[in-house]
Amino acid sequence: MAVASRLDDDPVAAELWAEAAAALGIALATYTLIADPELIVLGGGLSNAGEVLVTPVVMSSGARLTWLPTPRVTVAELGSDAGCVGATLLARRAAESAGRS
Repeated sequence: MAVASRLDDDPVAAELWAEAAAALGIALATYTLIADPELIVLGGGLSNAGEVLVTPVVMSSGARLTWLPTPRVTVAELGSDAGCVGATLLARRAAESAGRS
C-alpha cells in the first residue's frame, strides 16, 4: 500500500486517501440503504491497509446513516487474494459440472 504508507509524511497522499475513503463510505451508505447488510467485507488490494482504510470508511458511511445502525465493516481474511481464490472455486465447480454432463 504505497499511498497508505505515506499518509503521515505526504499531504497529497493523505488528501487522496481521505477522498477515496469518503467516496467508498458514500457507496457503502447507499448500499446499506438498499440491502440493509449487517456486515460488509472489504477485499482486494486496498483491504491490505486494514484499519487505515476501515476507520475513515466507517466514519464516512456512518455520517450519512445517522438514523440507521451502521453495518460492521471488516477486511477480507484473504486480502488481495480473495478474487483469485473465488475465481478458482468457480472454475473448479464449472469443470466438475461439465464432467457430469
